Amino acid sequence: EPLCLKKSQHPEVDLGEALGDAISDATEHMLDVADKFPKYRKMGTVFSMAYVIDRTLLYTRVGDARVYLFRRGQTQQLLHDETYVQLMLDVGAISSAEAEDHPWRNVILNAVGTKSIPTPAAVHTEELQSGDVILLTSDGVSDCLSDDKLAELLSLDAEPSELAKRIVDAALEAGSNDNAACVVVRIAPNFQESKASVDGDELRRELDKLHLMLADLGSVDEKLRDRMVQVAHDIQ
Repeated sequence: EPLCLKKSQHPEVDLGEALGDAISDATEHMLDVADKFPKYRKMGTVFSMAYVIDRTLLYTRVGDARVYLFRRGQTQQLLHDETYVQLMLDVGAISSAEAEDHPWRNVILNAVGTKSIPTPAAVHTEELQSGDVILLTSDGVSDCLSDDKLAELLSLDAEPSELAKRIVDAALEAGSNDNAACVVVRIAPNFQESKASVDGDELRRELDKLHLMLADLGSVDEKLRDRMVQVAHDIQ
């Protein structure tokens, strides 16, 4: 069944369809830019997203950007990477040890902004608990920091914006040679289910912001990092 939000005075909002539209719009924008500026041809980006409604986390990703859930001292990757090596792992063609150093480990099977690669956006759900931490990362973080290291950093007594900064710094110190960016969101210890309805217009405004963010992701590394750290600060 499609995942929908309802409000009496608004039509249903199909999150899967709305997110797919946002990614399609971003792809079209990136292709338009590439047509006008040859240096941007073959430009693409990966993408991860989380949206919290009451006690439910809605999440998806494209490519090898990741969504993690940190709960009771353990870090769990919520979706497998859309990569060639992950596919080989899934079918049992290679071992975990072989995957770590595989020469094609950064070959992705899905991306935003490319003509030949499909970008379906299946929205998944997870019921949240008080104290949970949601972490979104680029591969510049996940390639360099293990789940145990992420758990160590997310266990620190610090604000989400500070945790995001420490995670990015740790990835850079570990030798990351790609975009190192993350978003950290902590669910308050006294987290209560909201009685308020979800406003369809508000959701559409958030998706409009998503269009712009996706279109910008392929630009400057420093801009990407600053944006992600700022989002972690603003979302508290």
